[in-house]
Amino acid sequence: MNKTGIIAGLLAAAALVGFGGAASAAPAADTPELRIHSAGYPLEYRVLNVNGDGFSSTMEPNSVRDLEAEGFTTVEFFVNGKPVTGYAPLEADRTLVCNAGGTDAAPSVTCAFG
Repeated sequence: MNKTGIIAGLLAAAALVGFGGAASAAPAADTPELRIHSAGYPLEYRVLNVNGDGFSSTMEPNSVRDLEAEGFTTVEFFVNGKPVTGYAPLEADRTLVCNAGGTDAAPSVTCAFG
């Protein structure tokens, strides 16, 4: 291998090391703010901002959904139209993981930052 090849290889390796260090220091841009695991029944969620505006959906039983919720502050859960629980605040740089449990007659949802 000639000097030019060695220098090019060292520069490429330095660039990769520098890039990897920078990437690990900052949170990933595609990290979801919210990850929801439903149980054996349909689970409705609502993601709201401070004005009460937002979006909602109903999940299929035993499914997982990752959501980008930047700018939203609260998540609420419902089963058959009845409130189960809510959680606030959502944080832009952390993933809140919520797990449903119980049955549709006695549902539960617990959330913690993962």
